[in-house]
Amino acid sequence: MKRSWIGVVIIIFLCISVYLTLYNTGYTGKALAAQKDYISLDKLIEQSGCQWLQTDIYAWAEFDEDYAINEDLAHRISEFFNLVNHVDLSTTKCGKNIQVKIRGNDQKGLMYDIIITNKTGTHIIINVMDNHLFEDIPIITQKIKDFYRSINAIPSIYTTLTGAFPGQLSKVQRKSIIENLVNGLEARDIQTMEDLQLISIAGYSPLIDTAPMDKINFQVASRYNEYRDKTYLWIGTPVITIEY
Repeated sequence: MKRSWIGVVIIIFLCISVYLTLYNTGYTGKALAAQKDYISLDKLIEQSGCQWLQTDIYAWAEFDEDYAINEDLAHRISEFFNLVNHVDLSTTKCGKNIQVKIRGNDQKGLMYDIIITNKTGTHIIINVMDNHLFEDIPIITQKIKDFYRSINAIPSIYTTLTGAFPGQLSKVQRKSIIENLVNGLEARDIQTMEDLQLISIAGYSPLIDTAPMDKINFQVASRYNEYRDKTYLWIGTPVITIEY
């Protein structure tokens, strides 16, 4: 009987030891993951060696239909984003469908193109373009999130950075630049599209702080533009949303 009791104690001790080992291992893994720094898109542009040209941020969300789509709402949005220069406001009505457009620059020169519409659901779409200041992307996106939060809406936000190399890079050079970026992102679930003109790679990276869309949270693409004699590079999260 005594031996049986001792055996039970040993088994319980071993179980506790295994549990603590697994727990600590999991905790350490989570801690290491938390310590891992995300990579910003501007850092990727810098690592590629190209010159930054433009940042495009596209956001949309469905909002509470209790908000009337009118110029009062448009003025509220203009004031929220401090649109002070050359604000162009227009309203279009077709039956029950209403669309309000707001175009203007804020005090920093960022260009806003905003659409409020109830054509297919009630939505507010916000496009922000920066082509001369290179404002901090997290600051812009946080401002957009704050606005949507003020109307109890959850936005989908897409960011695209455009850069360029002077002259024409060969296909081998362009592919090498993109692959180096992708490898640095520790990417997986890679999707590649390639032809004579364009190279595009998309996938999931744990180093990109963007929720995935269809298992993808980043896209990198490159193409040579003969008219401008530049080789363009686009980096988007979760995907590129401008023409490329």
